Amino acid sequence: MYRRVEEYTQHYFYNNFDEYGNYINNQTFTESKRFYNVFYGGLLLGTQVFVNQLFTIDLNFGGGLRLVKIDGEEGFTKYKNLPSLDYSGVVPRASIIIGIIHN
Repeated sequence: MYRRVEEYTQHYFYNNFDEYGNYINNQTFTESKRFYNVFYGGLLLGTQVFVNQLFTIDLNFGGGLRLVKIDGEEGFTKYKNLPSLDYSGVVPRASIIIGIIHN
């Protein structure tokens, strides 16, 4: 799977007083835009269990490999935390789904 993600940030800085204590209205604005190319592939295995013909429980587990390349930088990203947008590495997946059987 491939996905292209855009991150757009804006920063406002207000300096209301200069070094002498005089009031000034000096507003600084910066913005940045980064594009992430995200590649992901993996495997998910699971089973479905019927309980007393009333409901089902689906159990799934697996994982995948996620690689992120930022435009303008060389190679894939390294040393990021799992919830980060620019994380590259092994991503675990698991789920439990409970469903009601309706007759």
